[in-house]
Amino acid sequence: TPARLNGQGLGSVFETLVIGPPAKELIHRGFLAPYKYYAPPVMADLGNIRIKMGDFDAKEVEVRVNKSAIIGDAVAHYLKLAIGRQGIAYCASIAHSQNTAASFRAAGVSAAHIDGTTPAAEREQTVAAFRRGEIKVLCNVDLFGEGVDVPAMEAVMLLRPTQSLTLFIQQSMRGMRTDRNNPYKRAIILDHVGNVMRHGLPDTEREWSLEGRVKKSRQKQQSLVKIKVCQNCFAAHDPAPACP
Repeated sequence: TPARLNGQGLGSVFETLVIGPPAKELIHRGFLAPYKYYAPPVMADLGNIRIKMGDFDAKEVEVRVNKSAIIGDAVAHYLKLAIGRQGIAYCASIAHSQNTAASFRAAGVSAAHIDGTTPAAEREQTVAAFRRGEIKVLCNVDLFGEGVDVPAMEAVMLLRPTQSLTLFIQQSMRGMRTDRNNPYKRAIILDHVGNVMRHGLPDTEREWSLEGRVKKSRQKQQSLVKIKVCQNCFAAHDPAPACP
């Protein structure tokens, strides 16, 4: 994903870009699990958030999303669409992640929170418990966007809006690792912050380049993304006459 938040290309660093197989092909060939993407109505007011260093201002985002009603809505949709599945929740701040884990536990779902400040031993123990299936939902801040391999994990909850295409792809596809113990695995992605309307679906075919991109306004950027959301089941999909 050679995409930088500041729009600058990597042509000044590299001479050649080798394009690998697209995500759709990897799914078709069985190297990635297929998925269902749901985008329930965004309850948080995410309008007019300042942009800081290319992404939404973290402090403003926390104020908008770290509210009991909004977190409760995310828990309710997990219980409806992904109950019993192991999942990772990507949160906006430490407090937001802690509150999200507490809300899941209050709903009877085993959940834990870890972040970059969590002591290493505690973090390792928590991840190990998650791998064993003792923890169903692991809430975190900027820890598991990349490099985590838990094949049994089937659900991803996007609770932090981002302008970063790279971060979106990394986070949304964490649950798409294939699992030899679950050959019919289908990942569930729950997007509560409208990231799919900014970036498209995880396996949308994209043209990668070493050249920089022309900056567009947020409104124009979102107008280029053609995604429909079913008003009955909240499934996000490419434009079609009916919800697939």
